[in-house]
Amino acid sequence: MCLDRVARWFLLSWRPVLDCLQNRLFNRQFDHEKLNVYQASLEFITWATELIAKVESRAAVKDQLDRASTSIPLNIAEGNGKYSIRDRCRFLDFARGSALECAACLDVLVAKRLTPVEAVISGKAQLFEIVSMLMGLISSVSSRIGEEQAAYSSLADHEQEIGWCSIAECIQRTPARMRCLI
Repeated sequence: MCLDRVARWFLLSWRPVLDCLQNRLFNRQFDHEKLNVYQASLEFITWATELIAKVESRAAVKDQLDRASTSIPLNIAEGNGKYSIRDRCRFLDFARGSALECAACLDVLVAKRLTPVEAVISGKAQLFEIVSMLMGLISSVSSRIGEEQAAYSSLADHEQEIGWCSIAECIQRTPARMRCLI
C-alpha cells in the first residue's frame, strides 16, 4: 500500500517534467519536415501509390512514377540539409525535375489508356502546387546569393584625387589594387 502511494505521488508530482521530456524527445522535427512543400510531396506519394495500385497492367511507367514521386521529398530533404546555397538550389531543382517527371508519367498513363483522365486531375493539381512551391523556395534561396557592395573607382576618380601626373608618377602613387586600371 505504501509503495502504491509513493509511486502515485511520484507520477503526479513529476508528470509535468515527464510530459515535457516526452514532448522534446518525440515531437522533434528535422528542418525539412517543417517545409510545406515537403509535406505536400508526401501527400502526393500517398496519392500516387493508390493510383499505381489501381493500374492493373505491367507498365514501366508505374515504376517510373513510383521512383520519381519518391525522389521529390528525398531531394527536398537532402537539399534543405546543405549549407551551400548553390547545393541547396541544385537539390531543390532536382526535386522540381522529379515533380515534372511525375506529371509526365501521369500523361503517359492517360496516353496508354491505363487510367482515365479524371483519375489524374487531382495528382496533376498537387504536382502544380509542389512545383510552384519549389520555384518559390528556389527563388527565395537563390536571392541570397550576391556580391557584397564593394567600393569601385575608375581611373578618372583616382586622377582627381591625386591631380594630373605623368604615367610613372601615377603608377607610383596608385595603390596596387588600382594598377590594373592603368
